Amino acid sequence: MGTKNPRSRRARHTMRANRLRRRLTVIGTSTVVATLAITGYSCQRSATPSSSTTTTRPQSSSTSAQAPRSVIERIVTENPSRTLNHDHPLKVWVGGDSLAGHIGPALGNQLTETGIVKVNVDYKEGSGLHDNGRRNWSTRIPDQMAKHNPEVAIFMIGANDASIVSRNVDAWAPKYRERVGSTMERLRGDSSRTVYWIGPPPLKSTQLERGAKALSELMADEATRHKNVVFIDAYAIFDDGNGQYTNRIDIPALKRTNVLVRIGDGVHFTNDGADWLAYQLSLLLDEQWEITRQSGGTPIRVSIESNGGSVPGYTPHKGGGSYRTTTTLASTTTLDTGTPTTSVPNGSTTTAISAT
Repeated sequence: MGTKNPRSRRARHTMRANRLRRRLTVIGTSTVVATLAITGYSCQRSATPSSSTTTTRPQSSSTSAQAPRSVIERIVTENPSRTLNHDHPLKVWVGGDSLAGHIGPALGNQLTETGIVKVNVDYKEGSGLHDNGRRNWSTRIPDQMAKHNPEVAIFMIGANDASIVSRNVDAWAPKYRERVGSTMERLRGDSSRTVYWIGPPPLKSTQLERGAKALSELMADEATRHKNVVFIDAYAIFDDGNGQYTNRIDIPALKRTNVLVRIGDGVHFTNDGADWLAYQLSLLLDEQWEITRQSGGTPIRVSIESNGGSVPGYTPHKGGGSYRTTTTLASTTTLDTGTPTTSVPNGSTTTAISAT
């Protein structure tokens, strides 16, 4: 008949790429907004960011904050969604320091009800890449990848490494960059696994704040060198709009203001903070894997590895996070503030990623 079937495999992938690209459009404002900065492996370098980009993301002097459109499309087209069901769920692994111990359970709780996503969390409080004393991720990650064989690996690290940063860049940056790069490769493996690498958020201590920003810039730059590695800038998501630490932010996309997202230690997240970052991750996973369209079935509980240590400030929810989703994951989100009060349509631009 000559009519293109919009649900054909190729057409679906094209539509998903377009939806994801729209979701990754920068919506920089003068207020504190949730801003995910994404960089991909084929980023073109420039001395300054594009004039068309307005974002609170900390800039590196050696690389643009932008990822070309081809990166976004390639992640979708080279890693096409498959049929997901309860017996063959999407396998997601979340690892890293104690902040990953916030994000993993929060994400797992938000995806539990879909019945088609299995989240395994493996974190270690106090761990980092600079010192292997708390956990040697160079040996741990290959074991975890072999054990779970995830299709998506999410890794958050850096808060415990911020203290190594000094004015003498040559004293710390080359070795740390090498460890970041090798860790990215261990996470990615030789498969088509997508890696979401989350940098450290702003830290309350002035000295650690500078360190977190420098590590975030290094990680963002290094991600451009590795296929299927997506950098998510937690620093920009949780800063005050001027690149500084704050414990409260506005979330216009969810019609909330002055939300307490950090606890008193100036490092860890509150439930709302963890759930806000996890919610945005769930939207990106939904775009890539069509979770909403395929959801249904018995909930799959999140699995957390033992001996991770304490996670200050975060109390895992029962059956959902502060942005607990309904059965249509990315269509409607109900805020859990004791009594649900606000529903936010997915049409609002809740995530901003510096991509063109």
